[in-house]
Amino acid sequence: MSKLIFCSLLLGFTACFNAQEIKHRPDNLDNGRAITVSLTNNDNMKPSFYDFKMKTLDGQEVSLAQFKGKKVIILNVASECGYTPQYADWEKFYKENKESAVVLGFPCNQFMGQEPGDNATIQSFCQKNYGVTFPIFEKTEVKGDNKSPLYAWLTDKNQN
Repeated sequence: MSKLIFCSLLLGFTACFNAQEIKHRPDNLDNGRAITVSLTNNDNMKPSFYDFKMKTLDGQEVSLAQFKGKKVIILNVASECGYTPQYADWEKFYKENKESAVVLGFPCNQFMGQEPGDNATIQSFCQKNYGVTFPIFEKTEVKGDNKSPLYAWLTDKNQN
């Protein structure tokens, strides 16, 4: 069974899903709430994490099924957030754990407008300032009526 780690770097809120087998976790995440989510799909009528396809900042569609067998860390990120320097910690983590874990970044502008840039601006910022090589996806909504299907799945116990 795979385990999902779901984190938010926005406004000091950090939630991580079951990080017990991860070698290193940035120390500044200790203020988060831990929740465990199973990534197996026992009900064929419900989607699993691996059924989702997301677009990267450069518009390439990525099937999350390619991450089967690895620990998956999902980060809500924002370039103008006070926690943005955690990009460097997560990049280090990603490089040190590529064999067993993947970090996926999802920019969001729903928290005090802290991610105002377009996809190209976000990509340039992440690479230039923090050397980010882990996948960063298109800006997405993580709450409200236009919440992305992935985040709807992540935040609904009845779906996952």
